[in-house]
Amino acid sequence: MSADFYEAVPVEVGLPAEIKPGNLNRILKTLGATLSYDTYSFDRDDIYPPWQSDIYAILNLSRSGSLVDAQDVVDCIVAEYPMASIGSEFIVRFAGKVFEISDALNGTVVMDGLKVTKDELIGNLDGVAGRLLSERGKSLEVRHLQL
Repeated sequence: MSADFYEAVPVEVGLPAEIKPGNLNRILKTLGATLSYDTYSFDRDDIYPPWQSDIYAILNLSRSGSLVDAQDVVDCIVAEYPMASIGSEFIVRFAGKVFEISDALNGTVVMDGLKVTKDELIGNLDGVAGRLLSERGKSLEVRHLQL
């Protein structure tokens, strides 16, 4: 993963079969997702500085490798961890939510083209955070990052 790709770190949840939008919406809402236009997200429930994001996970939907709307059939969900706008504090929570989604949909979690376990996902995201700290030398907070 290149240094200029740290704004949001993508993780795929590949589905074993296409899922209809109504079913997906019901499942994601049950897991706590918020739908805004064509993107689902998971909101933070803590108090945070104004420069940080109010969400810890963004879900983009795709079918056959192309982004689709929330009203379309889906075969893959791309969960993004907004590293540049919240730092590393929510990595464990993000990984847990990705695997909740995967379990609910019988999916497979993939990062950088490789199937990963929850612990591997956490380790990979911690590695991205560590590289950012060593490259930027200050903090993962957006006010310190130059994207």
